[in-house]
Amino acid sequence: MEIKRYNCFWVYQNKTFSDEANGAFLWSPQFTKDGKHHPGYDLMRQVRKGDLIFHSIDRAIVAISRAKKDCFAFKGNGCSILTVCI
Repeated sequence: MEIKRYNCFWVYQNKTFSDEANGAFLWSPQFTKDGKHHPGYDLMRQVRKGDLIFHSIDRAIVAISRAKKDCFAFKGNGCSILTVCI
């Protein structure tokens, strides 16, 4: 029997929770406004299919989901974001 291991991620959503939960996705910019890497944004690149995601608002867990796909980059409408389907 193979044991699969999954990572767990804690996501602070606050203002974006409703839109992301209704759309079944998570998103974050790929870079800060001045074009630099941000540790939180970079961490999202590590989300893989099956990983657990704890969604929080004001430091309270409001939902738990699993990633349906690996994180992927999306470019459009003048923006460059990271996306995870949940």
